[in-house]
Order: sequence, then structure tokens, then C-alpha cells
Amino acid sequence: MRVFEPHFVPGLLQTPEYARLRLQVRARLHDRSSGDLEDAVAMRMARQEVLRRKEMRFHFLVAEFGLRSGAYADKAVMQRQVRFLQGVSADNVKLGVLPVGVEWHVNIDHGFWMFDSSQVLIETLTADLRLTQRSELEDYERVFNILADIAVYGNQAEAIFAKITSDLDSDRSVGCE
Repeated sequence: MRVFEPHFVPGLLQTPEYARLRLQVRARLHDRSSGDLEDAVAMRMARQEVLRRKEMRFHFLVAEFGLRSGAYADKAVMQRQVRFLQGVSADNVKLGVLPVGVEWHVNIDHGFWMFDSSQVLIETLTADLRLTQRSELEDYERVFNILADIAVYGNQAEAIFAKITSDLDSDRSVGCE
């Protein structure tokens, strides 16, 4: 599975607090009661069990500006979320960060989830798009590969996470000026 999320943390890598805020936003948008919120958070956390399946491979790409924006969670929640990302390490999970200031070489402003080479899922405001045509899958695979090539991993990704948490800890702006 390959996942690209430019604006927020993918569900499989969210802390319960961050997930709760994301799900609250969606419930308000669709004028739904947040009465089932804790059940939804629990379901999202339960889905993370898939990361423990060693036969599966995961490659996540997140954008630094999405982690820095503060648009999706308050400072304390983002501190814990970024610290959680710092601890993501498993042989079957690869986490890349697209640094601020790096040219992407593609024009894409939405996240997507690639399931092997059979389907791409795109969540929109009102619906989920499931792409299955070979030409569309090939385009998304090409975009993912371009982004993966410019992402940073390992120590470089850790340095970005550390800088974000340091900025949050010291009350400095974490924006992307």
C-alpha cells in the first residue's frame, strides 16, 4: 500500500487525539452528530493493526507543510502527533517527508491511497473516488514515484520531525514562511 497525504496525517498513522479532531471536522461539515465519535476513533485505531501484518508493505508520504500548518489540530495535539510519527519504525513501514522548499515536479493537491496496482482511492469532500483504469493507476503510480524520489527518509525525516516539535515546544511559529 502506498499513501500520499499533503495536508494531514494518514489515518493509519494518526494518534487517537488527532483522529478525533479530524473526525469532528468531518462530522460538522456533514452536519452529523458527533455521538458516534468515540466509536469512529476506536475503529480508526483498530485499523492500525494492519501495520503489524509483516506480509504487507506500506509506504507513506507526508508533506512537511501539512504537519506545520496547524490547520487540522491544536499545538498540543500536533506535538504528540509529530512525536508519534518520530517513533514509526517497522520493517514493513516506510515513512517519507516532503520537505518545505523542495520542488515537487508534479501538480497535485490531493491525497491518495494506492492498493497494490489494482486501485487508487481518493477521498473528496462528499465521496470516495475509486480509480481502477490502468491508465489512471499508471499516472498515480508515476506521481507517487516522483514524490517518493524527492522525499527524505530516516535521519533526514527525523530532523524535520524534531524541528517541528522543537518549534512547537518553544512556541515559535511552525508555519511555512
